[in-house]
Amino acid sequence: MSHGRPASARGKSDRRQGGIPSGRDKASLRALSARRNDREASGELILKWRPSLRYHYLLLPAMLCMGSPAFAHAFLQSASPRVGSESATPPAAVTLTFTEDVEPEFSTIKVRNMQGVRVDRAGPHLVGNHRNELAVNVSKLPPGEYAVTWHATSVDTHKTEGRFEFAVAR
Repeated sequence: MSHGRPASARGKSDRRQGGIPSGRDKASLRALSARRNDREASGELILKWRPSLRYHYLLLPAMLCMGSPAFAHAFLQSASPRVGSESATPPAAVTLTFTEDVEPEFSTIKVRNMQGVRVDRAGPHLVGNHRNELAVNVSKLPPGEYAVTWHATSVDTHKTEGRFEFAVAR
């Protein structure tokens, strides 16, 4: 498809319409095609690598070799008082246990009564040597319902948050 002009004078739009790419003539394209057909007929595996997919085949095995801490988030595992529970005696502290170790300096636990007044004292602290347990002391809680809002930052800096309620019986 020369369209009356030499190949070097044709633009990109001509190439999309079936023009021959510059630097190759019809004979060399036929030779390449014949060699490809010979390889396929002999059973030789021909892999076509697209630049955008070249490294994706290496990425999956690398990801499978990584340990789980690379994907860790500190999700709430349990709480004391229990989520949604009603206790006869008021707790002295609210303790949260997470699935991963947490950084107390970058985590918060806020306890509020139903009027929205905070009843927690000071910031959260680790419970003993357990790096996955945070606690916050609370003032003497009268009977009523309380809301706990928490934000946890795991040791690998992933952040999670949540909210739950508990009650002290009348």
